[in-house]
Amino acid sequence: MLHPILGVSIISSITSSGKVVKNIKGFVPKYNSQGQPKYYAGRKGFLFEVDIDGKQHALKCYTQPQKRGEAICNYILQLSTDRLPTPTFYNQELLIPTLMGVESIDVSTYPWIEGKTLDFEIKRSVYNDNRESLLRLAEEFRQLALDILNSPWRHGDIKPENIIVRPNGKLCLVDVDALWAPSLPPCNEVGTPTFTHPLRGTNRDEHIDDYSIALVLANLHALVHNPAPEVIKKGLLFTAEEALGGHPLFLDAVSAIASNSALATLCEALSNKDSYKIPNLIKLLCDV
Repeated sequence: MLHPILGVSIISSITSSGKVVKNIKGFVPKYNSQGQPKYYAGRKGFLFEVDIDGKQHALKCYTQPQKRGEAICNYILQLSTDRLPTPTFYNQELLIPTLMGVESIDVSTYPWIEGKTLDFEIKRSVYNDNRESLLRLAEEFRQLALDILNSPWRHGDIKPENIIVRPNGKLCLVDVDALWAPSLPPCNEVGTPTFTHPLRGTNRDEHIDDYSIALVLANLHALVHNPAPEVIKKGLLFTAEEALGGHPLFLDAVSAIASNSALATLCEALSNKDSYKIPNLIKLLCDV
């Protein structure tokens, strides 16, 4: 068993001229202008742009076996939502060259989602000092958050890098490895520390997205008032750690948006060290 699998082995396999997949039909990787495969590296694997039977897809190659992967993909396929991709899971699908010969790893695919990440759009809006764009992104994120909270599932790792802004402005979540639902197998994912409350840990309930939602929304509204250039590098005005620690960046953001009572209440919750749950979050989002 490969643990962990080196990225170079995955890339080598993807670009090989031989057969590299067991069941996926019409598999062709896409390349950039430098002749390199188009891919994005994450914490748990690599996401490649590929064609499958002539249609553009995302191919996620996991560096560790996925115990929940098939269950998550099957669960999503039963939902009626355009907020999540429609993935297919393939167990031990991609053949990988190793020193011991050839082994195989888990992959998942879904039709390619056109657009840019919310992280990219935030930074572009800040760079252009486009406050109207930031306000639109804040409103679209609020609508996404309400759809999540009114659903039977939670994403588990909400952050701007995991959200695609479609050409029509609507937001779609990607990276569903931490998805939670009552019927899914237990998950050990804890989210991304920059966006999560430390007490969340591996708690598995309907509140796991609360803190991340409040953090991103408060950041977006604060950026409308102060599109600070440092966000282009940092990605946020303030992190979870800075909110919980009462950092001046957080306090300045609170001052900028405190005239909205719902946002002020969200910021108060962001500074609460004793709980990752935010009471009445749906109502607060409706009142923003």
